[in-house]
Amino acid sequence: MALCHNPVKARIVAIILKYPGIKNSELKEELNISKSAVTWHIKKLDGADLLSTRISGKFRHYHIRSEFETLFIENLPDEIKDEYNLKANNQEDK
Repeated sequence: MALCHNPVKARIVAIILKYPGIKNSELKEELNISKSAVTWHIKKLDGADLLSTRISGKFRHYHIRSEFETLFIENLPDEIKDEYNLKANNQEDK
């Protein structure tokens, strides 16, 4: 999946998978990048209809759409999967 070839975008996907409902400011802190960089990547993911967003007051909380979770996990680089301890549902027992 092409989205997972960009290392920042792949990490954003992994973090959202690990911490569903995470906010932009938390992604910024986790990745140590600018708020505008996070926003740019989020807009790309959201524009591809890969995210669901819940708005609570002035905050947006991001989730990977459930139909894409396994596909993303399977296509993330192994080092990112290991870093965030992500496994596809069909790999839980392996």
